[in-house]
Amino acid sequence: MATWSRSVACKVNLVLLLVYMVLLCSLVSAPRPSGPFECDNGKNIPRNWLCDGHDDCDDGHRSDEQNCDGKIT
Repeated sequence: MATWSRSVACKVNLVLLLVYMVLLCSLVSAPRPSGPFECDNGKNIPRNWLCDGHDDCDDGHRSDEQNCDGKIT
């Protein structure tokens, strides 16, 4: 197996870092759903009411507060 020079290894690492950054940025800037959020009980609420710490759906199990990753906005 051939040994790589430091400059080749550095260039490979730089390319891998750039690919990682592009993938990371594309995940962060992925489009989010628009329009109202439909609660489990069928009630529609504005999306900016999601994950605010209040049961805006009034459905007893806080369907608008699920999958918030512990963040209250």
